[in-house]
Amino acid sequence: MPRRCRIGTTPLTNAFGEWTESRRHMAALSAEEVQALLDENADVVVLDARRFDEYRTMSIPGSVSVPGGELVLRAQACARPGDACQ
Repeated sequence: MPRRCRIGTTPLTNAFGEWTESRRHMAALSAEEVQALLDENADVVVLDARRFDEYRTMSIPGSVSVPGGELVLRAQACARPGDACQ
């Protein structure tokens, strides 16, 4: 059975992620599905909302660090082709 990607690392971020996912009808991808997309160089951007110290310790290779509230401010810019959101 594929592992489901964790939404957050604390109960509050988990609850917010699950609420957003259910309200916005967002697709949930397993870790294997995300890896397959990355392996086939699909047109995807992986945004990591963990605190920067956590991101430095553990992150998905190629992901973009957008900690906490930055996600709301930077996600749209990161999704546009050709934009550098690093």
